[in-house]
Amino acid sequence: MIAKNELDWVDVGKVVRNLKDIGRFIQFDRDGEHYLLTDAFILRLRWADAFKIQCKTETERRGVWYQTEKGKGFVESPHTADVDAYLEKYIGGMVEAEDPVRSTEPTGLDVTLYRDMPASAMLFFNKTGGYIAVRRDFVEMVKGPIRAIDMLPNAIVINGQFYLAAMQDAIWEENEFIKPMAEVTWVEAKEP
Repeated sequence: MIAKNELDWVDVGKVVRNLKDIGRFIQFDRDGEHYLLTDAFILRLRWADAFKIQCKTETERRGVWYQTEKGKGFVESPHTADVDAYLEKYIGGMVEAEDPVRSTEPTGLDVTLYRDMPASAMLFFNKTGGYIAVRRDFVEMVKGPIRAIDMLPNAIVINGQFYLAAMQDAIWEENEFIKPMAEVTWVEAKEP
């Protein structure tokens, strides 16, 4: 895992916008590390970013689920928090992402329309796992350079720190431009 002083910053404004969109989250601390968990991503944060997010969401406590309530912002949720199980999932994902076969590349393609509705997804490719689509606004939460992207079965890991859930496969499988690309076989280039 990455040392605390090497953690990447996040764009706090974009994180908070995503929290409002998702509607439920929990911030918690374990062993001096700071985490933010939603149904769609798990972020390991620098202390300063964790503090700013807590301030912007106007949430008092960590280790408690919060949800949006119309007209009130974020309020404590009755949902119980089993943060150890989530942390175990996060650590398992980080360990799995270290496998070199998981290395993934952005395709440079975005899915902007899905079933006649606006969409904003970035498409990534892994030569052993195929394609995976992730919401662009999730990827844009990462501030600074993206040095590594690794594909898991239903998520990507960015810079060994940010665990972002994938969108459903249909978003790219039904795309008339991208769909034929899935049938292309990966061939390693051989030196002459």
